[in-house]
Amino acid sequence: MFDLKEIVKELAGIVGQEFVTIAPEMMQKYAIDGTAPKIVLFPGNTREVAEVVRVAYRQKLAVVPWGNGSKMSQGNRPERLDLVLGTSRMNHMRDVDTSNLTITVEAGVRFRDIQARLATEEDRCYLPLEDLTTEADDFVCSDRSNSGCFLPIDPCCSDMATIGGVIATSSAGPRRLLYTLPRDMIIGVKMVTPKGDIAGAGGKTVKNVSGYDTSKLMVGSMGSLGIICEMTFKLLPLPEKMETVLVSFDSFKGAADLADRILGTTLLPAAVTVLNAAAFQKLQNAACSGFRPGSFVVATAIE
Repeated sequence: MFDLKEIVKELAGIVGQEFVTIAPEMMQKYAIDGTAPKIVLFPGNTREVAEVVRVAYRQKLAVVPWGNGSKMSQGNRPERLDLVLGTSRMNHMRDVDTSNLTITVEAGVRFRDIQARLATEEDRCYLPLEDLTTEADDFVCSDRSNSGCFLPIDPCCSDMATIGGVIATSSAGPRRLLYTLPRDMIIGVKMVTPKGDIAGAGGKTVKNVSGYDTSKLMVGSMGSLGIICEMTFKLLPLPEKMETVLVSFDSFKGAADLADRILGTTLLPAAVTVLNAAAFQKLQNAACSGFRPGSFVVATAIE
């Protein structure tokens, strides 16, 4: 059995007294399936994460990384939970390189903030599609309505989720039909191993065939292989147009048949989803307020 006070003192020396707590209300806030931790702390960078994990390894503490908690219902209930390591202070976008369509972010950055930042980037220059014979020196920006970029991942709870949690759980929503899975977008990772060593793999090179692709190994690892601290992703320009086509059906069979027929064509929609009326009512916005759904709705996203 470890000495709680001594460990808290040692951890406070690493992350700062104000960023470590054993307050009962905080233990309940960060409980997982009714299992409460004994310590909650918030390191500010990868080095602090490594030092904390070294202490935990030496003291044989069970550690769980925590982004914003939106996916803590996934996975099995922890057998032990001694220390929750929150990543909320690790919320920096380290390198936003829209010219090369890459971004490097810390694990605690919220997914919605990444998309909001990328959507405002105006420094990319696009080739006008109407004239592909123009001399290279005469290229000008096209009249695109959207000149930003985006990270083509479609996680659930995207307004709440941190990017570290998205990658650790391999969270992917309906748009994976077009943009595939998180493992296909990640090209670099910096992590802390269970013994407290800092390890890295990949980088800003989109095509990297040297050695094992450890970056993809961390996708969906649920914190079992280490704590993800930084990630590098490849980006895509924002789509020129984004539309959703809704078709109403009175039976599930009719809706499922249409979805199956769409997937069997040469069309490449961003997403095809079959919703019942209750689910559609929850998800609809003002743009489709005039649509009257039947028992089922097929929603097809086109980009």
